Amino acid sequence: MIINMKWPQNLLNDSNKALNNGSIIEVRKILKKISKLSRKMRGKKLKLGIVRTFTIEAQIDFIKLALSVLPCNIEIKVADIDNIEQEILDLNSKLLKWSPDIILILWRLEELIPSFKSNPNNLNLKKYKNFVNKLKLRINEMIDIYTSLTNTPLIISTMPITKKINIYDTNNLISFRKIFEEINLYIFKLNEKYTNISIFDFNLWSSIIGKNSYDRKLDFFARQPISSSSIGLFASEISRSIRPLFFSSAKAIVLDADNVLWGGIVGEDGINNIKIGNDFPGNIYKTIQEFILRLKSQGILLFLISKNNEKDVNNVFSKVDTMPLKLNDFDAIKINWNKKSINLKEIASDYNLGLDSFVFVDDQKFEREEMKFNLPQVYTLEISENPIDILSSLENCWFFDRIKTSKEDKIRSLDYNLESKRKLLKDSMKNTENFLISLKLNAAISKLSKNNISRTSQMLIKTNQFNLRTQRHSELQLNKFMINPFNILLILSLSDKFGNQGIVGLIFGCKEKDNTIFIDSFLLSCRALGRGAEKALWYAFINQANKYKIKKIKAEYIVSKKNSQVSSLYEELGMSCVNKTRFKTVYELILPYKYKKPSWIKIGLL
Repeated sequence: MIINMKWPQNLLNDSNKALNNGSIIEVRKILKKISKLSRKMRGKKLKLGIVRTFTIEAQIDFIKLALSVLPCNIEIKVADIDNIEQEILDLNSKLLKWSPDIILILWRLEELIPSFKSNPNNLNLKKYKNFVNKLKLRINEMIDIYTSLTNTPLIISTMPITKKINIYDTNNLISFRKIFEEINLYIFKLNEKYTNISIFDFNLWSSIIGKNSYDRKLDFFARQPISSSSIGLFASEISRSIRPLFFSSAKAIVLDADNVLWGGIVGEDGINNIKIGNDFPGNIYKTIQEFILRLKSQGILLFLISKNNEKDVNNVFSKVDTMPLKLNDFDAIKINWNKKSINLKEIASDYNLGLDSFVFVDDQKFEREEMKFNLPQVYTLEISENPIDILSSLENCWFFDRIKTSKEDKIRSLDYNLESKRKLLKDSMKNTENFLISLKLNAAISKLSKNNISRTSQMLIKTNQFNLRTQRHSELQLNKFMINPFNILLILSLSDKFGNQGIVGLIFGCKEKDNTIFIDSFLLSCRALGRGAEKALWYAFINQANKYKIKKIKAEYIVSKKNSQVSSLYEELGMSCVNKTRFKTVYELILPYKYKKPSWIKIGLL
């Protein structure tokens, strides 16, 4: 089920029902309702280009609905069938001239190599390897050329097995199954190689859905393999593959203990009677804990909030040796009888996290309703007391999806833990500047480059609070910025005596006529707030502008739902307001201008 915390529940329910039932009439009715929503409710604009080797026209409205629910204001352009290289490798093609935000390739092996429709056992080993190597070379050359032309994200589907294969086929030296596996493994390796390439696992989806995912008769008749009963599921899986490219994943999971991490209530059943281990149903709870540990390895913060006696919970973790999770795996623990919303709010404050960064997991409906009522921004996972349901809900939760786990993701997890140490130090010192000096801050300022463009695009997509204009630029747009050598495109990496925060900020100035530069983007990650890092960025930016003999800097503050804290930032940095409306304030600064270097932070220009 696709979740959207901004829409009315009845519209969301109707959308999911229409996708699950596979009725084109209902899908079009819902799309009509969505078209009447406000621009804010419809979400950000997203242009999806699709290239394919089979007919998907019947799926387009379903894909539109599945993406609309995220929410996003979706446009889809489908290229002519079998025109993959022609559309994505020619900058003058209809598709690339349309400037899509993302391109999806849907293909099948039997259309890329028509001779594979016949029995591969008729091939000798040499010809078989030749076919496979030619296809690998074709895919590799296509991706190499594409990534040299553009940084528009490209989603490549794996090759689905849409034809009937004899169960004993894999026993043969040359087989259809081995061909599919070899090509799909090669596609996964390409995904690891390129930063702007990701995967839609078409083959895995079809394997999970089974034989009902395809309609052989319709495939023979119209080259349209997806069955009518699976269209909605197919569209939803595409939507899930696209979502992490444009929407933030959760940063933290908050877990109950009893009947979530183990079966039973430790305070009533006793430590010897709780269910956790290698036997049913304890093996389900063990698998839940193992899944949570995988989330931790991907940079997700773990928090435990339990209404319990602290001693009882501690005993479970210290004395039950079948527990994959240990107490020190949790970044913070709240075991008390307070409202869980109060505990979560305190954690959010201590770790400087937005409430919409959390996923809350509790088997008790009362606790879930209390959380939804008091902290509606938190995503509360709807589960039952059945551990299989809990495990399935966690595994299918879209909020944890990431295209790739980056170095910054892992640094972020460590840095959030260090935040509590910074907070304790700050509380112990009355003077803010003395506190900042004591942190021994280092700001490394570098230029936008191929090495940091992926992380930069991620910040532009995800940062909301300290973001002056909230521009969501793709890597393609960032590459266009880099073409002009007089654009000032600065990236900030921050560290202190507690550790390295990685890349946490940027300021982009685009050169205009008459020696004027316009600040397109200025932002900081929420992890870097309160350090004065924005002043280090501004200092470096002003110095660069003076060096380029810029005469005037123009800037804007555009109001968003979350960025009120930076509404007066430009005035604090010395700029003058020249125009102000309800939604936008325009600023100017005449150069040359000398901005005082912040004394509490060491600035290094790379």
